[in-house]
Amino acid sequence: MGDQWSLKYPDGPTFVWEVTTHDANKVVWKCVKGPGDAAGTAVNFDIGQTPDGRVHLKFAHSGWPHQEGNFAKCNALWGMMLHQLRAFAEHGKIAP
Repeated sequence: MGDQWSLKYPDGPTFVWEVTTHDANKVVWKCVKGPGDAAGTAVNFDIGQTPDGRVHLKFAHSGWPHQEGNFAKCNALWGMMLHQLRAFAEHGKIAP
């Protein structure tokens, strides 16, 4: 734990994330650097299995002080990225 990684968008913001939890069923990242109110928020991926053997992913990006500004941008971006993740997992389709 404690490993950090960066996400930089061309001509856009840079985020630095710290891995605080990582095991077979849960991954948690804490934003240690980012624009606006992003720093201090946390992303949780809870991974489980449905009774019929499919993978169940529960996602949350929490810790926002309000639902304005960067909250709305991140909400839309996570929606897009999770849609692409699903397409890859189900069909092997890689999005640019």
